[in-house]
Amino acid sequence: MKELKAIRVNTIIIFCIITSLIVASLLVLVIFRTDTGFVEMQSSASEYIGCQNAAVDLESASAYLTEQVQLFVISGDMRNMELYFEEANITKRRENAITELEKWYAGTDAMQLLKEAMDQSVGLMDTEYHAMRLAAEAYELDVDLLEEPVRNYKLTENELSLSKEKQRELALSLVSDKDYQSTRNTITNDVNGCMENIIAAVSNREEHASEIFKGSYMKLKISVFLLIALVVGVSIALRQVVVRPLKKYDDNVKAGTTLPLEGAYELQQLAETYNDVYEENQENQKLLRHEADHDALTKVFNRGAFDRLLRLYESGAANYALVMIDADHFKTINDTFGHAVGDLVLKRIADVLKEQFRSMDYICRIGGDEFAIIMVDVSSEQKEVLKSKLNAVRKELAQADGDIPAVTLSMGIAFSDRENPGTSIFKDADRVLYGVKENGRDGFSFF
Repeated sequence: MKELKAIRVNTIIIFCIITSLIVASLLVLVIFRTDTGFVEMQSSASEYIGCQNAAVDLESASAYLTEQVQLFVISGDMRNMELYFEEANITKRRENAITELEKWYAGTDAMQLLKEAMDQSVGLMDTEYHAMRLAAEAYELDVDLLEEPVRNYKLTENELSLSKEKQRELALSLVSDKDYQSTRNTITNDVNGCMENIIAAVSNREEHASEIFKGSYMKLKISVFLLIALVVGVSIALRQVVVRPLKKYDDNVKAGTTLPLEGAYELQQLAETYNDVYEENQENQKLLRHEADHDALTKVFNRGAFDRLLRLYESGAANYALVMIDADHFKTINDTFGHAVGDLVLKRIADVLKEQFRSMDYICRIGGDEFAIIMVDVSSEQKEVLKSKLNAVRKELAQADGDIPAVTLSMGIAFSDRENPGTSIFKDADRVLYGVKENGRDGFSFF
């Protein structure tokens, strides 16, 4: 960790204590005359913080509702609907934000802008009910378990006649299209406008308080000058080394990035510690995601990843091919050369497959000596191209590589656009694979 050079918060506090003791006796003479200014400044700060929190809460609550409805549409998880209505009907951060702001700014432009943001957010709820009702229909959820506004939302005959997939697509479009996002942007703009009005109002009040201080300067003399120097100096110092860095920290944490090394010594230490933990967690997450989808020995995709990928392509419209591969007489290799050499053979098979196939194709190890390849964006018209690749694989593996013995492969191939398909492409490819094995191995066949 590099040496940090920055002012310490503790130093500022000690300075404040010493200076305060020096001017304490002089402050008694002028405290009542300056009390009005202090009270107004404190009130402005409190109002600003309260109003800022209220405005942020309204926008956050609106964004939260959008997040939950989008998650429900994508996953069909009833928990997201429950969270949506918990925010809308119980937590009520939007309504609480309006109530909080009315304490200070009832009847002002800031209040009007926040109410407009609220109206826009409430207006989106009908679209969100619509999207959730469509999603519930698409996922075939029990209507009686739906929240009342969603349950009572009437879909059109055309919407009810759509396929489940089209219903999900329409539901997602409702809460993510340009009109919806435009309304979300309007909410954000209204909240920003509200904050600008509040900042202007607070600024005016602070200017008024400043005038009160100016009228007292001559009478306060040394005590007032010392007090101003103390208050202004400490306020600027704390803002520079504490408040501003903390705000940046908050923004960076929300954005999921590392923290800048700014501000007081203590905050920079906190930032370095956080950054170390953050970077370690990022690396751990990458490693865990990779290990979850890849075979530890050959570094290609594992069976779990293969099953997910195959389901994805089986449900899609794009053409693809499935190549099923078995290493011939692999048990004999293990028995003759040992399991360590057997592992090297498997790794070599995976490496050769990666060399011959495209980076966009998915090479998977789905069993002990079993591999599978999902070739994307190919049809039966590319059969000759695939034959060339498979022959190149066979030719390379037919030659020993140092201590790694030669190995032959039995392979079965099926295209997604094959004629007279069976119940699944996996079974069709597997069927022709076993036909190759029954006819002497060391070759390939197409379904």
